[in-house]
Amino acid sequence: MTDVENSAGHLLARVAVNRIWHHHFGRGIVSTPNDFGLQGKLPSHPELLGDMARRFIVSGWDVKALDHDIMLSATWQQSITPSPKKAAADRDNQFLWRFTPRRLEAEIVRDSILSSAGQLDTRMSEPGTLDERHRRRSIYFMIKRSRLFPMMQIFDQPEPLSSQGSRPSTTIAPQALLFMNNLQVVSWAGALAASVSSKKTDEAIRELYRRTLSRDPTLTKLRDNRAFIEAQPSSYQGTKNGKQLAYADLCQVDTRAYKPELEKMDGKKLEGFDKNTGFFANVAGPLMKSPFEFTPRGECGKMVSSIFPKLGEQVDKMALSFRPGCPGHTWLGGIDRESRELTRISFLVEGVKNRLGCGSVVRSGRVGCSRLL
Repeated sequence: MTDVENSAGHLLARVAVNRIWHHHFGRGIVSTPNDFGLQGKLPSHPELLGDMARRFIVSGWDVKALDHDIMLSATWQQSITPSPKKAAADRDNQFLWRFTPRRLEAEIVRDSILSSAGQLDTRMSEPGTLDERHRRRSIYFMIKRSRLFPMMQIFDQPEPLSSQGSRPSTTIAPQALLFMNNLQVVSWAGALAASVSSKKTDEAIRELYRRTLSRDPTLTKLRDNRAFIEAQPSSYQGTKNGKQLAYADLCQVDTRAYKPELEKMDGKKLEGFDKNTGFFANVAGPLMKSPFEFTPRGECGKMVSSIFPKLGEQVDKMALSFRPGCPGHTWLGGIDRESRELTRISFLVEGVKNRLGCGSVVRSGRVGCSRLL
């Protein structure tokens, strides 16, 4: 197949280069990576694809060398900053005038959490496994069609029954619910907390931000997190490691949605299950509100968390639409291209009583969260 004289070597090189380009940019030079025939799309940059294919062959089919060339290119290093003038000429970014942000793949989501928590086993070249609790990289999961892994499926791991030229990228409620309730995620958050709980509070918070977000917290976020760490151990009266549990909570708190009813019930304990509120019985500790400040932003006055300053600047450009199956909630969906690039955030509709909001569940005496920090 790699014979460029008497076989399909040149076609194979173009297909391989296109898939590697697709991996780096989220879309191939040919946007139908599984179809280079008449039913597929034409390449957006045919000369570039041909030149890279020739260089790929000359290099001895060296994938690392091709990765190196792509990642040192000005195209790969483009800023994500939008430009109204360029967007008017190329709204879909077909010619790559900016870098389009995209969600991490399923394997990288899991591996990143393990790495941030200091739990990643970096051993290589050992047999794969069906044990969902293993701590090696996700590439070592064996694929057995009758025993797939829920965490991988929820984040759009390719379907193993057929060839997949590209992965879908969905935003669904089970993704947030997994971060709230998955026992492995809970244990990884606990491990991350344990690694910093012996440090001074400010130093520990900075370490958490560096390990999870690769940056330092702003002064406002440092202040808010410090206040949370000082107050939260009171929820664990009678336990010796209350501060460590507070750090574990910080690694998993819900920072996204404004929940006015939850603000009112902060610190209160639950007494039985109520179908109207979604409360669960037999919970030891009190409810916990978000440690981040919410303020009305824009002319519309929507409440936006301080963790999303850019969202606050764009909130008036958003359109509201009711989310089916979840009374009292809305999605913010973008009107223009710039808005569509923003994360979709769920907000509680003002005036709706007795709901904490979709995805808010009680676990171990606190409201479960949607993501690490």
